Amino acid sequence: APSQYPGVLGADWAVADGVSVRLSLEDQTARRVVPTGYASARLPDVVGRLRIDQSWGTAQLTAALRETRFASVTAPSQTGWAMQIGATLPVAWAGEGDQLVLEAAYARHAPGYLGIYTAGDAAGFTLPISILAEAAERMTGWSGAISFEHHWSPTWRSNVFVTAVGLVPEKLPGYKKLHVVRSAANLIWAPVVGLEIGMELGYFRVMADQEGIVVNDIFSRDQWALLASMSRSF
Repeated sequence: APSQYPGVLGADWAVADGVSVRLSLEDQTARRVVPTGYASARLPDVVGRLRIDQSWGTAQLTAALRETRFASVTAPSQTGWAMQIGATLPVAWAGEGDQLVLEAAYARHAPGYLGIYTAGDAAGFTLPISILAEAAERMTGWSGAISFEHHWSPTWRSNVFVTAVGLVPEKLPGYKKLHVVRSAANLIWAPVVGLEIGMELGYFRVMADQEGIVVNDIFSRDQWALLASMSRSF
């Protein structure tokens, strides 16, 4: 799951009935996971996607290749990659419009494709600003997500989801592994087209597997959050 909304230049091809392929060039700065320690980007991320749309739902396989350059002259640039598989399945027996979404991803030296956010984002897991880019980007990890959307009526719906991320740092002294789990449930009211008012209760847990001398401020913690939101589109 991407952590931002990058600028994209891409093309789509329909290769069969309900089967399409996309190739895109994407702004790599949108998936930086800490605010400092990067050099200017030289190449965009290259992202390919295979998508299948059928009566049973949709499925897609995505792969990404990226180059990351660091501000330190002693740190060589690195190549990272990521893969994601996902499916959206209608759940007709639960109600009209209800659906189940499943996603899994694996990344090496591309943690931005696992849902890691830069400091200042309102949701998701953020790495402390004391961690420089070289340490933050040199991680291997996985992520998984499952969500279920239910429509109570034409104007009321809910979504329940659980996400998990596991990271293995290579250059982060004191840490062997990091695990993050986030879950939430919401209730959304859409009285008219384009207007949504919602309330969400969420739980967030970070588990840091530490050893030796820890030099960065990642702490195991539990957190609850109650969020209210309103959006209007025209």
